[in-house]
Amino acid sequence: MSVSDELKERLEDDELLQRFLEGDFDPRLYASSAIQARIVGESLEKLATGISLLDKELHSQVVTHHSDLLSQATGIETLESVLHMMQTRINSLQTAIERISSYIVEPYEKIMARTAQLQRLQAACDLLRSIIRVIYLVKRLHGQLQGGVREIAKAAQSVTELLELADSSEMRGIQVIEKDRAWMHKQRAEIEKQAHSMLTAGLESQNPSQVGTALQVFYNLESLPAQVELVCSNVITQLKETVRKSLDPAEITQDKGAGGGGGPGRVNMPTPGSTAAWRASLWTRMEHLVDATSTSFKRVYHLQKVLAKKKDPGSQVCFAEELSQAGQKSTLDRMWASTVNILEEELGVASRASTFMKQALESEYPKLLRLFNDLWQLLRQNPPISIQSTAGLSPTDLPRDIVITECLHQRDTTPFKKALALFETAYIARSLSRLLDSVNVVFPANARKPPSKQEVTGIAKTVTSELNVVSFDPALQTTVSANVEKTVKMFAAKCEQLENTSVESRQVSGPPNAVQRINIAVANDLYHLCHEIQTVVDGQHILLQRGRKLIETGIQAALSLMQHIADVIIETVASTIEEILLTMHDSDFSGDIPSQMSSQLPEAPCSAYIVELSDFISRIHSTHLVQYDCTKYIEERLKGLANRALDLFVRHTTLIRPLGDKGKMRLTADLTQIEVALMPLCPRLMDLGPSYQMLRSLKVLLFSAVGDLPSNPLITAEKLPRSIVLHYLFSAAPPPLQSPHQLAGWDIRQYSAWLDEHPSEDDRLAMIRHFLLCHVAAILLVDCVLLV
Repeated sequence: MSVSDELKERLEDDELLQRFLEGDFDPRLYASSAIQARIVGESLEKLATGISLLDKELHSQVVTHHSDLLSQATGIETLESVLHMMQTRINSLQTAIERISSYIVEPYEKIMARTAQLQRLQAACDLLRSIIRVIYLVKRLHGQLQGGVREIAKAAQSVTELLELADSSEMRGIQVIEKDRAWMHKQRAEIEKQAHSMLTAGLESQNPSQVGTALQVFYNLESLPAQVELVCSNVITQLKETVRKSLDPAEITQDKGAGGGGGPGRVNMPTPGSTAAWRASLWTRMEHLVDATSTSFKRVYHLQKVLAKKKDPGSQVCFAEELSQAGQKSTLDRMWASTVNILEEELGVASRASTFMKQALESEYPKLLRLFNDLWQLLRQNPPISIQSTAGLSPTDLPRDIVITECLHQRDTTPFKKALALFETAYIARSLSRLLDSVNVVFPANARKPPSKQEVTGIAKTVTSELNVVSFDPALQTTVSANVEKTVKMFAAKCEQLENTSVESRQVSGPPNAVQRINIAVANDLYHLCHEIQTVVDGQHILLQRGRKLIETGIQAALSLMQHIADVIIETVASTIEEILLTMHDSDFSGDIPSQMSSQLPEAPCSAYIVELSDFISRIHSTHLVQYDCTKYIEERLKGLANRALDLFVRHTTLIRPLGDKGKMRLTADLTQIEVALMPLCPRLMDLGPSYQMLRSLKVLLFSAVGDLPSNPLITAEKLPRSIVLHYLFSAAPPPLQSPHQLAGWDIRQYSAWLDEHPSEDDRLAMIRHFLLCHVAAILLVDCVLLV
């Protein structure tokens, strides 16, 4: 520990001396406290001791750092010398600055004074020039005002410049200016008034020259955006007032012939017997409303057209571009939005104010929509508007917020229809109610009798009327088409409730019974309704594809039910024909004819089953099938029925066993007679194609030698399926070689059903091959047993 540290500790340990180390030590406070404590002697003694300690410490430090202190004392002397030299130089510099300042201050003050004088002279000159300009402009304005309308644009430019100069703060209080200030403002107001009248007249007469001149005046007055806004607002206000008056039930009631009630609370109601006249007055007003709206649009369109083409002669700025840069929307856009809002608002107010108004607009909504469509067409007759490009710029260089082509052609009628949505919804509901009522009225509760043809025609007329009323508007017609679809489906549902599917509906043993007559009448009603509605749809060329599809969906649902009813009897007829053809296997077709007598035998008569088949088809066609009015569908189904009968006849003919020459002769007669028997089903059997070819080829097959079959043209040309030929070969085979169905343990009916379930020729040939292999395996097994 150093000596200085020991000294510091001693001072800190002494309570009296410790106070001298505090940063905020106050000698006076210390002396006062010592005197008050009466320890002056003790304090002096300790202070003397402390001073002695400090002297010893200072002496010790001086002795220890003696050389350093001497060097620092030498440095202090050198520093004093340098400081003295610097002070001398500073004094010299200050003397020089004072001398230079005496040379500069006086010229500077003179320059500042002359500069202020010059500024005042220049301001006075500028003010004099402005005064002279004002005097000149006033004089020129007097002359321009005498020029009338021809000089009004120049007068507007002059008065704008005059007011810009005169209203500046420098011109306040100048007598020559003040005496004309009020006159200037008055002339500006007068010019603005004349321009506004000129613009109004120009828009009414569609005079582009007047409109252009008025717009030029407003541009020169620097009020073009505000004045265009004012004109549009006035047009919109007038249109709103026109719409309100046209739809005011009170004013309609007061029209001549509309029959005002006159009593309290009845001012908006037509008198009894005058409802027709009231509605006629309403629609007359609506027509005037359409004309007024079209006129308003023409004014705004003409204004926008002139704005798009008119340029300022001096700056070559297009007025439409000026409005766009001022942040103002297109006049046509604003007019379009305002018109839709006005119509929506006023129609709603009028319908809420008068029940008769609401009922008229709802029940005759197509007339209302037609008026608005006519208005839309009138508006679309205006050609597109192209903004003239600014000087030096092509149209593609203009800002994107400037509309180059502006017209209503790119819009749709959705906003208009939105304004009429309330009435459209009510009309659609009424239309659906009328359509469904036309169906309900012909189907009384608990009725089991189908409607008459006249009643069905009445339903079709209602549908035709509903579609024709809205035929001018594809969208509305599509909505009504959905109602027609519901109507047709409802009619089909009512008819389905009348349909009887009991066993009695399938009888073919006699004339149609009561159940079948009802089913036939239901099918005919469905056919007549679908046919008449389809005729209407085909005649509606404007009907959209979606609406056409909706109606055809309903028609298809009804036709499906009609086809189902007809198919019941046709399927029963098909089953009966198959049952009759199966009876051929009960006849004996065996027996051979001696070769020497074959040319002397008379022609064989046809079989009994052919006679039965002919009688059945003739009877069922004349008693049942001809009663269906859906002749086209019946003909198609009967054509398929005849095709099925030929296939079954050929199939069962080749499955006959045993088959002799006498049987072949009788089958030949059957081949001829079955064509006659099937004539009621299909007058031209040759139209059946492959089935008829099989029938004609069967006769050749019956009298062909077995050895010639592989090269027979019937086989090579595939006019006869190979499975049919194989069936015939089985019939000519010896008794040990059984037919495929015999090997399977089936009867003829089961085998025929299997063939129906497997129409593929490959499947049939695979089965025949399988049974032939089984037959060969059985023979080989017998031979093996015999050998053993």
